[in-house]
Amino acid sequence: MSDLVIEGHDAAGLRAMREPVLAVYRQVYADQLGDPFRTPERFWERLDAYASRDGFGMVCGHVAGEMVGFALGYPLPARSRWWKRYAASTKATKRSPGRTVPGRSRSTS
Repeated sequence: MSDLVIEGHDAAGLRAMREPVLAVYRQVYADQLGDPFRTPERFWERLDAYASRDGFGMVCGHVAGEMVGFALGYPLPARSRWWKRYAASTKATKRSPGRTVPGRSRSTS
């Protein structure tokens, strides 16, 4: 059995791995590729836009030299609409300047 190898990449790394990334995407979303939003071309357009953001990063997992998965992200600006919707839907707390993290609440029911 081969070991899982995890590698980190920046935007240039993502762009250099277009075909393996899209191959994983096609496999994961095979039953949804008929949806115009889910086509590999549209997915790549979104990825390329994400990769242009400050702080973008991606990790890829490989087994026996074949990509088996990936995760990516970038920090959202403090004034992002996403944060406003998130904060409105849950208790949020400030962690450091420009960063918000979820608050923890416990329920007894």
